[in-house]
Amino acid sequence: MKRVHLFATALIMTGTSSARASEQAGLITGYTIPVGGSAALLVDGPRSTPPACATDPYWSIPDTVSAERLVAAIITAKAMGKTVSVVGTGNCDVTHPSREQVAWIGFD
Repeated sequence: MKRVHLFATALIMTGTSSARASEQAGLITGYTIPVGGSAALLVDGPRSTPPACATDPYWSIPDTVSAERLVAAIITAKAMGKTVSVVGTGNCDVTHPSREQVAWIGFD
């Protein structure tokens, strides 16, 4: 019984976290790319309710190998005036705790 209770608690916590992930679609209005650390992305469209920790309008893109490709695509999309769709993880970045981390970005 204890094992079932722990599993149910983990399932509820997982569901709660993903429910707080926000979404936003619009044009890229700004981005910052540091030498090291997380990149930041600003989109002009309306955003669904972000997690409580995300008080900054910028999205955070953690410094990973795939982030390099994502940043290149962001620069291209901004230059071409393309609309993007951003979905967050529901968690804020460790280095920028007021920014929600990006789970994925769609380029329209």
